[in-house]
Amino acid sequence: MERNEWLMNHPDDPEKAYDPDDIDFRLRTIKQMTGAVAKEQKLSKDVYLDHDKSWMPESINHKKYDLRQIRSCFVQQAKTVKDATLTKFNENMAFLCDYDAGNLSQL
Repeated sequence: MERNEWLMNHPDDPEKAYDPDDIDFRLRTIKQMTGAVAKEQKLSKDVYLDHDKSWMPESINHKKYDLRQIRSCFVQQAKTVKDATLTKFNENMAFLCDYDAGNLSQL
């Protein structure tokens, strides 16, 4: 329900030319990295389920939603961990999920 509501309230903006390859790159990269991180840092199962690792949504908006959800967990985790290295790591992971931060697929 929450996903459908978010998708309805955040339609693709034609003036914001999101690069589908960049969004796909970000989500695939994050999904590959998140499994181990989620288990180690005890992130919510909503963030990452093993059976979701290979599944990729078709819609760019669904991909953006997934990135947004994962990003919010890393932001929350960065605020709650007491270790400076883990805090920085979580901030960096949140940055990777931020599809408005620039095109990472060209790195």
